[in-house]
Amino acid sequence: MIDMNIVDMLSEMSKTTVARLSPASELQSDNAPVRRAAILRSIRDTILPRHLEFVAADGTRLVLEVSSARVVEILEFNGKTLPDFEKDERVFVTQAIAEVITEFSAVPGPLELLALHPDTSPDADDVGITFNEVERACDKLELSEESGEDSPALQATADAAESIQKTPRADVVATPAVAKDALCPSFFEGSKGFALERFQMAADGSLKAAGEGSNGEVSFNPDADILTQFARDLSIWGEDCGAALQGPQMILMRSADKKASSLAVVRDDKDISIAMYEARKLGAAVGLWKSLTKKQEN
Repeated sequence: MIDMNIVDMLSEMSKTTVARLSPASELQSDNAPVRRAAILRSIRDTILPRHLEFVAADGTRLVLEVSSARVVEILEFNGKTLPDFEKDERVFVTQAIAEVITEFSAVPGPLELLALHPDTSPDADDVGITFNEVERACDKLELSEESGEDSPALQATADAAESIQKTPRADVVATPAVAKDALCPSFFEGSKGFALERFQMAADGSLKAAGEGSNGEVSFNPDADILTQFARDLSIWGEDCGAALQGPQMILMRSADKKASSLAVVRDDKDISIAMYEARKLGAAVGLWKSLTKKQEN
């Protein structure tokens, strides 16, 4: 017996399939609800493991790791704290996915999708969040049909995205208040669980400590001149920002080479901690940051 839902899905896919010269495909994006529906449909139609990169007209990006119509990881989204799929409760992760998709859908179109092969095969225990769970969570979130430049909510989102675009390969997560205690030592210790390599340096760039990574090895031997220059750049960046950034910051950097590792940089008033990790472990890095800053707020 053939499942008629599958037949209907294949029929719908065949009607919407068109030849294109670019690897990116354009999604329906007349208004925010249509954009969200198109994103959900893309998740539903993705069977093999893929990185789905959704890009809005202003350059705002949402990157999801999807397999068997399940969201396995949120790899990238500008301006939103990402859930930890391994540690957070399933209900919380599902709600976070729905919020990210809904917030991204509010950014003006057109909307493009690029489906890429993941750098590594997904782990067997990466069951992810099913399409039905995400769809139900999205249905509970209201989304305006306004899609013009006169929409205050969309304009505010566009303005925020424009400011982020000035540094397209680095996202900064800042705490709203000055830290009570230094975060770097705690982040350095906590990153052992997911980091391939990790180390801590002083604000002047001098190396203070290097620790073993999740593989149990200490293999990172950074160049002293590069560390000094990096620390100087961070210092100048901090001076330029002035009062706009209060307290410690977490900076997430992804290489232009999609197969290369990513970096999580945490800086406070005294030190800088750096963890090198696989891109798919972004949720673990952000989850550690959230837990540390939450402890300080309490």
